[in-house]
Amino acid sequence: MPDALFDLADAAATREPADPKGMRELLFAGLVAQLAAAVDDEMPDYIDGEYRLDPDGIPRSGSPYWQAYQHACGLRAALSMVRAKIATHEEYLRADRECIRASWSETEMACARHRDVCPRCAEVSQAAWVAGRSEARARRLVDVYVGGISNLMLAVGRAMEVGEDISMASVERALHRILDAAKREQDRKEAADA
Repeated sequence: MPDALFDLADAAATREPADPKGMRELLFAGLVAQLAAAVDDEMPDYIDGEYRLDPDGIPRSGSPYWQAYQHACGLRAALSMVRAKIATHEEYLRADRECIRASWSETEMACARHRDVCPRCAEVSQAAWVAGRSEARARRLVDVYVGGISNLMLAVGRAMEVGEDISMASVERALHRILDAAKREQDRKEAADA
């Protein structure tokens, strides 16, 4: 007589190991369904009186109806952003095929499927994205300095053409404004990186 009610060897694992792409799709499908349900719950029914203006001509933005409407619009924007961000490389190629009638080869589709589940490829893609973002931020910082100094030089040149005296205090104030704009851009970069 066996010690257990059933033998585990009889119930061999017939399921395949969990597919990372399938797990990802399952998780995000739940998030999408939750956001879609929240939009349906929050969106108020149409009320004709709410679309009229107050006697002074100001829309009724503070009413509970409009607050619920704005909240539902925000949820709808979040839902569309989530749907756009969770599309995989394979889905991008399929959508591209439908839009521009491109004929992607099976090798390219297999490569896209691989990129969706390979941690190494995802790491390389993410590193390239971070490097591109840092380069774009550095370019914006340089643009602040170059644009500010060129504007200052144009202002000085115009003042000299007219024969207007330029005080060092006004030049110093302009340089401080350029420096403050550059510091704001640098702080924005550091806050986004944190």
